[in-house]
Amino acid sequence: MVTEGSDDYLFLTGGPHRPLAFLKGEIEPDASSIDNFWGNLQRRQALCRQIGAAYVHLVSPDKAFVLRENFPIAIGTPILKRYKQAIGLAVYKNISPHFSYPLDALRCEPQQVYSRVDSHCTPLGFLCCLEAILELAIRQEPFAGNANKACQVLGGVSGRGNPSKAGNNLEAVAVSSVNSTSPGSAGIGGNCPSQALSSSIDLAVLRPWVMKNIIKQGVWSGDLGSKLDPPRKETRISFLPPRPITRFNNQLVTANDGICDIFVNPSLVGNSPRALVFGDSLARGLVPMMTRIFGMVLFCRSRYVHDEIVLGFRPQLVISQNAERYLSKVSHDDERPPFLLYPSLRTEPVPVPSLFAKLMTTCMAVDRPPFHRFIEQIQQGIPIDSLSF
Repeated sequence: MVTEGSDDYLFLTGGPHRPLAFLKGEIEPDASSIDNFWGNLQRRQALCRQIGAAYVHLVSPDKAFVLRENFPIAIGTPILKRYKQAIGLAVYKNISPHFSYPLDALRCEPQQVYSRVDSHCTPLGFLCCLEAILELAIRQEPFAGNANKACQVLGGVSGRGNPSKAGNNLEAVAVSSVNSTSPGSAGIGGNCPSQALSSSIDLAVLRPWVMKNIIKQGVWSGDLGSKLDPPRKETRISFLPPRPITRFNNQLVTANDGICDIFVNPSLVGNSPRALVFGDSLARGLVPMMTRIFGMVLFCRSRYVHDEIVLGFRPQLVISQNAERYLSKVSHDDERPPFLLYPSLRTEPVPVPSLFAKLMTTCMAVDRPPFHRFIEQIQQGIPIDSLSF
């Protein structure tokens, strides 16, 4: 399952998706997976156009492709490039404005972008992926009017440009606490009920805020280090959004499909865009960082994009995502179940907490009075657990 590389990096090379065989180019994705993948993106693009939302799909690059110099086995062409080679130029040209594969951004980030003992990104890695997504989003409606300004600012704050990976240490940028940000500084803009929804995304505020809220959380062995005997460990570096930003969860803790998080930034919720994210754990890591720009962010753990969630929540930005190794087998969105039934479809159904259920119900009613009342009460300073739903 685990291959040891240089500089103490561990890599996932086993499991049902056969990542090592795909990395080495020994096997190719099925034609049906390739058709499903590009068909899904076209379908999702049309759905988002229907509600006037920006749409971006992220393929999270495999750790081995990002850290080629540390991976001890010769590997071939990234799996995604093989997907691109299978479709026509005209089709890809239509999809490319909505498609992100930030391999170069991750390789050029001067700080550590992947954990040594885990298959997931560090906060800086997640930040690189989020910046790449937002660079595409701001070129689309409803954000297009601010694209040039935002791109110019981003170039001066991203910190990119050093392709060297040797000796990178994220601890140099970690801080000891998230309490250095006051509750009133969690968001930009006022919370006046009369203020119209802003369609701007100021990327300049994102990286400094993320860096300020990176913390050390002790020693851990991650999902890779824990598989070794004895376990391999390192200092865990995490991102935690400051108060009063709040996360609500449906408390699904086993398996994957159906996990749902709702993040609320009370400072922004009344006058800032909303975002909706579908994907795996590498998408989940993006969501807390998005609360600096979006008043509400809804994360749905699913390989599909679920139309009923898109049409109910009506976000200004929809993101879908998959890890590169999941390109080994892609299902069509037509196979999706209703997202909110995932907890009930398990072998042992999981009850959803009452507060989460009420909040999710409100999120599905953004064009109706329940959501309007929710916004009004938040702007009055009423805690969410005391709201009248």
